[in-house]
Amino acid sequence: MEITREGVRRLLFGDEDVLSEKEQKSIRRYKLNRALVLGNLYKRKVKIHLKTTEGVFKRLDTTIWGVGEEFVSLKDGVSVPIRGITDIDFS
Repeated sequence: MEITREGVRRLLFGDEDVLSEKEQKSIRRYKLNRALVLGNLYKRKVKIHLKTTEGVFKRLDTTIWGVGEEFVSLKDGVSVPIRGITDIDFS
């Protein structure tokens, strides 16, 4: 289900990471850093796949502006907790 960047502010994310495997988390971190470069250098959007506390999956088409230890920064001061991201799609 597609969601807007503004709609992300209304989503709730749990305290637990949606990914359980260390390798999955490492791949997610790599993809986030790659998306950051693509966004900042080429203004390219990616699809971020999210899972909320209710177990609902959402997809956000956006440009990543920053990647921190716990959050990803998007345009207009919107941030998403990394623990709620299941995947990043570059297509």
